[in-house]
Amino acid sequence: MPSLLKASGLPLNVAILSTAVLNAYIAPRVERYLGTLERELTGLQISSPLHVMQSNGGITTARSAREEPIQTLLSGPVGGTMGGAALARAGFATEALDRIAAPELKRGEQGIAAAAAALGVPLVLIPEADLKAAGARAETRSERVLALMGIPSVAEAAALAGGGLSSRLILPRIAVGSATCALAVSEERS
Repeated sequence: MPSLLKASGLPLNVAILSTAVLNAYIAPRVERYLGTLERELTGLQISSPLHVMQSNGGITTARSAREEPIQTLLSGPVGGTMGGAALARAGFATEALDRIAAPELKRGEQGIAAAAAALGVPLVLIPEADLKAAGARAETRSERVLALMGIPSVAEAAALAGGGLSSRLILPRIAVGSATCALAVSEERS
């Protein structure tokens, strides 16, 4: 396997990006955009509910778009560049990304699958048992997530499980609103 972090100069082979990194990156931009749009519509005395196009071609409410902005990732002319911009902001080239790892329960989220397709990487869905096993290596702890899921950090567990037993976190869980993400690498060499 070729080095996947060649752009960063790190001697690591597998980069794992939790699905939520894209959500976390675009959440403030979607919030700002929708807030401005809603204010302008109100100023024009347009009272119809605002709906937003999703990546899968469907529509959603502005509230849902705020809660899961990744669902809108590929819905506009700049959508395809958002994933690359998020990686660059984290200090990695798009080529460094090996896969997007997400909990199995995210299977139906079209935005996550669309993001993986746009980045040319597989979407790896992590079963609950694997999340729990990897959760023991998590660095951060959310009591709410622990109570709901039985693991301290879904983002970190997904990144670590997606990277295998030798993976380690290089970006512990970060959160923007309800979106979380983590970045892990595997030190296995080919």
